[in-house]
Amino acid sequence: MKSTEQLLTTLHGHMTGGRVEESAKLLRQAWLVAPYRLTVDEIVGLHHATLEFADRHPRAESLSDGLHAAAVAYYRMAVLNGATVMAARMVELWRALCVEEANDDRLCHHAFALDTLASVYRARDMPEQVICCLIDLVEMQFTEGTVEGVAWAVRELGVEALLAGDVDDAVAKLSRAEQLYEDDGADAEYLGERAECRVLLGRAHSAKGDNASAGFWFKRALEDLPDDGPLAQEVRDLVAAAGSGQGLPEARLLKVGDFGRMDWRDVEQKTCAC
Repeated sequence: MKSTEQLLTTLHGHMTGGRVEESAKLLRQAWLVAPYRLTVDEIVGLHHATLEFADRHPRAESLSDGLHAAAVAYYRMAVLNGATVMAARMVELWRALCVEEANDDRLCHHAFALDTLASVYRARDMPEQVICCLIDLVEMQFTEGTVEGVAWAVRELGVEALLAGDVDDAVAKLSRAEQLYEDDGADAEYLGERAECRVLLGRAHSAKGDNASAGFWFKRALEDLPDDGPLAQEVRDLVAAAGSGQGLPEARLLKVGDFGRMDWRDVEQKTCAC
């Protein structure tokens, strides 16, 4: 790899010359090695160059991978303010592109950017900001008429309420999410998501001490799962626990919450799977 000074000089030349793809590639490569090879001053220079690129080319989709790599690099260096800045620019990029002309790919990238930003906020113990990211996701998905996207985001809002101990709000939000899946007909592609939502709704009722309602929703979840699969067995265990009045077993495959929970140990090379 070139020296950082050479890289920044090359990068500036690419940016001013309109060579967007080359610039984006250089940025991502630099951020991938930043935590291991660059000095503080070099990282500051790279930070400014990244934001300059974002300012010069605010609709460049190729910049997203570089911004994500920057957020990851800052997280790995425990510089969470820097991670927040880069993840927020990622969200800004995809929000603008979705407003300009939304499609499935852009909506997926917008959700991924919000997930990245929310993961940083969760690491900073800022649950209110995680919720703001989810509300942003709900609004975008609603604007574009993506019912399953709205349902998933509302479900995750219910999870946040459940984890915060506000079980009444959790039941309300998870019930709304389940109804959205139900009203949409639950396409086969989304049956698993509806099952997860019903399990969460059962857990919320259990947290209220309503084992009968918990058991009802666990049984409804089984309707959407293959009988012989491990997920179904986990739900059958939940049905049995609710029926006996025992405490519910911990989640194994059916996690309690997906949003804002990026595994930072496994994202160095990861970009959006959209």
